[in-house]
Amino acid sequence: MRKGGLEIILKLLLRHVLNNINIRINGELQIKVIDIDITSTASPFTIFFIGGAGTFEAEKTNIRISSTNSKLFESTQTIKLFRIIDRSTLTSDLNSTSSLIDIILNSENTIEVADSTFDALRNLKYADIKVESKPLRFIFSKVTFISTNDAATTKVAQISGAPIQIADVFDHCTVPTTKCPLIQISGENCINQYDSTLLDISLKGKLDEVVSLGPEIAETFV
Repeated sequence: MRKGGLEIILKLLLRHVLNNINIRINGELQIKVIDIDITSTASPFTIFFIGGAGTFEAEKTNIRISSTNSKLFESTQTIKLFRIIDRSTLTSDLNSTSSLIDIILNSENTIEVADSTFDALRNLKYADIKVESKPLRFIFSKVTFISTNDAATTKVAQISGAPIQIADVFDHCTVPTTKCPLIQISGENCINQYDSTLLDISLKGKLDEVVSLGPEIAETFV
């Protein structure tokens, strides 16, 4: 289905519950100001499957999924653009060993998640991102991760593949005060090496007062 037709359908279903819906994106899809619940009896289950040339953009969009072992977004090839911005919210409320976002990136791709909220208490991961080569843009900025699973293996993000600068990816992102979820990336020298990149959620209202030092500068203060 073309982007325009799909966008119209989603707007008509605004604030409605969808059952077992699966959307494959091979072109461009932009959704704005949508509040939608999705349920599925299938397991595992993927809502948005993004093809190799596909792009997905969401703005002021709230998506809630109720399905065991479910993914909101998945790609098996590198995608062109993935963007979630401007007070969007992604929520999952059932047990899942998978991640909400499972995508592949390379040097021609852009991923931007900004000013948004993730809430998936029973997921083991929020994002699983495979990096084949350094993307054009790769950033999570001012994203609030409301809750994390109690399991010791819980991760906010697992990033594998080409080396990246983790401090450049997670900018002023917050996590729960009682949890210490991992960020795992290729080449991590020790366990929990990058946990301090994520800020305590109590600082959420003071993010503009927080300054992150790059590794070269920070070393001089150790």
